[in-house]
Amino acid sequence: MYGDELMTLNVHVLEDGVERRVWRAEGQQSSAWLQGTVTIQAKPDTQVIVEGIRGVTAMSDVALDDITVVLGRCPECVSGCDFDEMGDFCGWANSGGDFGWEHWNGPTNTENTGPDDDFSRPGFGNYLLLDSEVNDPGAALLLESPALPSSGCLVLSFHYFLYGSAENMAINVYIKEGGSSRQLAWSLQGNQGASWMLARVEFSGRGPVQFAIEGVRGETDESDVALDGLCVTEQGCAPVCKPPTTSGSSGKPLPRLITTFFTLKCDGNFDLVSFRNARM
Repeated sequence: MYGDELMTLNVHVLEDGVERRVWRAEGQQSSAWLQGTVTIQAKPDTQVIVEGIRGVTAMSDVALDDITVVLGRCPECVSGCDFDEMGDFCGWANSGGDFGWEHWNGPTNTENTGPDDDFSRPGFGNYLLLDSEVNDPGAALLLESPALPSSGCLVLSFHYFLYGSAENMAINVYIKEGGSSRQLAWSLQGNQGASWMLARVEFSGRGPVQFAIEGVRGETDESDVALDGLCVTEQGCAPVCKPPTTSGSSGKPLPRLITTFFTLKCDGNFDLVSFRNARM
């Protein structure tokens, strides 16, 4: 959804002859493909309708690709941030203040390091940056989550950009349980290539837990460290998590949850599966 401000994309659910909207995006979103997800508690005769609405000008294209329907609930962030709002860390603490993680838009000021654009909303969003122009080699700056309750399985995922000539630039992830000290759970050092990469860190345990993402500046000017699309979810630790409950306290089966994923990426193969393309 890129161009005119007036285009719209809706997802509706039709049940028992009644249609209701469950998801909506309006106006310019990005010049890149984006992903949308929606969880639908469905009945046997439920229909999902994806509706695109053109704007009033020729510059109002709406495009879809790679629609998938699966059983289960969409993972939801119990804590996370896309950093698109300047100055908003979504409840996470920036330990470095003015010299720590900062919101950034577009390419960094140093050549041969750092991203050219935001990950979660290219062309429109922001990301977090440890700027290598701040001449402080070896400085380690933390981005700390609030204390999060865990019933057994938490997964921290984020995208990082670690590109440049510095061998000592790094990203580390620490986990702190209750009143214990931080423990290193994940670490990456040196040049990882000129693209956004996905990191995933799992925690298995119960009680309050705190994640801390640490960026370390390298020994050269080419050592920008960037973060985006941060999310903590309750899912993914299969060896610890119990299987989902199939019945309620009354013994009756629970309603099925149908998850509709809109994984918007271009792979050249578009299949409508059981969806019907209707022209009104």
